[in-house]
This record gives sequence, structure tokens and C-alpha cells, in this order.
Amino acid sequence: MEKELTEREAELLAKKEAQKVEWARMKKNLRDNLNVIVEAVQDVIDEQTMADLLKCIGKERGKGGAKKVGKGRTPAVWKQVVDLLQANGGVATELDIFMKLKIGEARMKTVMAEAIKKAPTPEERVYITFTPATENEDFGTYTIVAIGEEPEGWDGYKPVDEEEEI
Repeated sequence: MEKELTEREAELLAKKEAQKVEWARMKKNLRDNLNVIVEAVQDVIDEQTMADLLKCIGKERGKGGAKKVGKGRTPAVWKQVVDLLQANGGVATELDIFMKLKIGEARMKTVMAEAIKKAPTPEERVYITFTPATENEDFGTYTIVAIGEEPEGWDGYKPVDEEEEI
């Protein structure tokens, strides 16, 4: 059974809700305006000051989700994985990826598709395969098999070309 609120409790609850709404409005307004200021001064202040400022004001920008501004922009996760693989000659073990980027096998399935799907142009698509661990190996291996053109016999994520969407 729900307890009926007294008039005083209802009044306090309404006041608390109004304060939450006002606080959220002020926070959003402040962040939106501070981001404009940050974008204007990002070339003038040093990287540490920019990082401190972004940490203090937060990185949210409206309902679009978190977004960094300025020099410290972090590349997408799939791009970080591709960079790591390319730095290691196109090959990296599960342990390498986990230790450097904290990404496990389940998330890597998505990352492998994103390396194809989210590439800015078809020439920048990166096709990555996974070879599970064997009896002689402790960890599976991720390998770049092609960049740009879809490799022969590819059975992974298939990109949807713009002409096919219509």
C-alpha cells in the first residue's frame, strides 16, 4: 500500500523536482556557453590547461551525448584499434588489445564491424579477422587482411553501399 503524502511532503517533493529541473537547465546553459568559449581559446591555452578546463566543465553537449572539444579529441575506438594493429604490422593478440585499450572479445566483434561501417570513405575501410587461440597459443590474434577493397571470400560484416540503401 502506498502511503499518502501529506500536504507538506507533497510541497517539498514538488520544490525538489523544480530545483532539479532548474539545476539541469543552468548546467546545460553553462556548458553550452563554456564550450563556445573553449573553442575560441583552444589555440591560446596550453594542453594541460585545456584538459583541466574540459574536466571541470564536462564534455556533454546537449542531448547529442559526450563530445570533446579542442586539441585532446580522442579518436573513435575502432580507429584506436586500427592504429594499434597498424603499429604492430597489422597483427595483435587479444592480450595486446586488452592491455592497451581495455577491449575484450565481445566488444571487438563490434569494433571489427565499425572499422568497415564507420570508415569515412570506402577506400578507408579496414577488414579485420580474428583467429581464436589454439592448443599451442594462449590468446587469439586479430589481423588486418585488407584496407579499402573487400578481400576475396570475405564472410564478415558486409558494408552497405549508398546505392543499395535506396
